[in-house]
Amino acid sequence: MENLVQQIKDICQRAEWVIERLTPEKLTQRPRSGSWSIAECIGHLNIISDDYHPLIAAAIEKARRGNLVGKGPFDPGFMGRFMFKSMEPPVKRKFKAVKGTANPKVIRDANELIAAFTARQKELQRLIEDAEGLDQQKIKIQSPYAWWLRLRLCAVFPFILAHERRHIWQAEAVRREVAPG
Repeated sequence: MENLVQQIKDICQRAEWVIERLTPEKLTQRPRSGSWSIAECIGHLNIISDDYHPLIAAAIEKARRGNLVGKGPFDPGFMGRFMFKSMEPPVKRKFKAVKGTANPKVIRDANELIAAFTARQKELQRLIEDAEGLDQQKIKIQSPYAWWLRLRLCAVFPFILAHERRHIWQAEAVRREVAPG
């Protein structure tokens, strides 16, 4: 758990740096046609959080009611490992964003954008803490985007964090292009 919480802190620090002292124009500027702006990268992560967090919370609550307790280490399984390893930066393989997550409502105010992102990270940390003591290998989370994909909770947390690192890495690359120095 401590490792996951530290990853959240690191992601938040990187997100804060990437938007630091940016004008609304720089925050929303796309470096080229077809690419995403910094605000779109972070907005995309907020959408993913909004879709995953309620599913995770419901699964944790169901596991608590069913007294599904256990101690790790837990095995994320082949598919879980594949999913979170495929998300890790540097990007080796591009994926098309799921419909509805690629065009987030763009927040043009850096403070508002980071506050929204940080609130979701605090919620993720709370979910990680709530899952402590539960058998995260037996708890399954249905993907909100792929009917065929069910991952163990012990894979979902690393997957979400790897996905966040991927898009923060992308946002950092955009920042170097649109606001060098």
